[in-house]
Amino acid sequence: MRLRYLYRPSADVTLKWLKGPPRPDGHECCLSAAVTRKNPALTCKLRKAAILEGYRGDYKAAELDNEVVIRRVSKGKERVYFWGKAQKISELRSIFSGNKRTSLSSKKEIGTTTLLVGSCLARKGYAEIGRLANGWASNGPFEVTAMAIREAFAAWDPQRLHTVIALPRNRPGGPRAVAGVPAQRMHLAEIRSNFWGIAPWYVLQENKIELLDYREVSRSPSLVKEGISSGGPVYVADPGDRAYVRNLFKLNGLAGPAIVVRRGGNDEKIGWNCPARVGTNVLYLTCPSQDGTGMNLENIERSHLKMKEPVAIVEVPMEDEKSLKFQRVLKARGYLLTCVSPPKAIPFGRKKNRDGLTGYWYKNLATLKTAAPYYFSVRELSSLERSIIQRLKKLESN
Repeated sequence: MRLRYLYRPSADVTLKWLKGPPRPDGHECCLSAAVTRKNPALTCKLRKAAILEGYRGDYKAAELDNEVVIRRVSKGKERVYFWGKAQKISELRSIFSGNKRTSLSSKKEIGTTTLLVGSCLARKGYAEIGRLANGWASNGPFEVTAMAIREAFAAWDPQRLHTVIALPRNRPGGPRAVAGVPAQRMHLAEIRSNFWGIAPWYVLQENKIELLDYREVSRSPSLVKEGISSGGPVYVADPGDRAYVRNLFKLNGLAGPAIVVRRGGNDEKIGWNCPARVGTNVLYLTCPSQDGTGMNLENIERSHLKMKEPVAIVEVPMEDEKSLKFQRVLKARGYLLTCVSPPKAIPFGRKKNRDGLTGYWYKNLATLKTAAPYYFSVRELSSLERSIIQRLKKLESN
């Protein structure tokens, strides 16, 4: 049976939409980041209205228009795009050009998306495409998402940006929730981003954890292929993790690196670093660079749960054999490997720098309920998809 719900290999592996020229001023049904950056306060106000309209209020609005976010838009760290009917976009373009005689007939029926540079999980060389809301506009989700990624790749060299992360909503709709199926299907069938697992680090307004797709779009497919061929093995402490990682590479049509299962050393001196937060309600940890540095994991969990941060995410460099003891401790404390970022070879002049395979472990500290993807309940799955989804269903009870 064909792959249908997680990834569809592209006949043109270079993705034709990436080859199109960037349009600095957008087109008649789209307003580009080059325009919206001119008035960051207005941009944030309009984006907030579009997102709240599109999500029926099911979004953390405080993250959309505070002073920090407005500064990020002004500096180009959040590249905001709008789309809609030609008349609506014409009104917006006139307002952003400084024409005070033009007024917006309505804030409704405007779609938006944002490319975020330097978000917490986006390591050096990565950006994130998100905050997508259609707002019932009749034009644009695929075209504008494609344009945002294309323009970003054109604006920055591979060292600064080689991969765009996407975390599309994938839940079925309901009385209190907007369905994420169209966004997920857009990434599956049109953007054709690569599926690398589940990102369970967004806590909804209704106090549920949303199990988002974790997807990546690389500047070129050769980045990952050369990253695999130029690197060493990946180390895991559990056979189930090996099968899961191997299946993710197989899903994306890649042979993948060698995966070694090994127990790892003792954990007497393990400490953990807490460098930043992924977002509201989320604790983000990384493995320490040296044995014995950092903080005790149990104490960190306890203190952050008191701070109402019920989700913990731990980033682990899985090509480092020393990470085995961290993986073993995480498993013992109830963490689950949910997604990976594959290795990449990034052009740097005549040389290439490697970005090794990174895994993300998750724990639901407060036993919150989850909002599962629509494909968790689909029966017509390929054997490969079924194997991956069966593993990911552990998130519903984790």
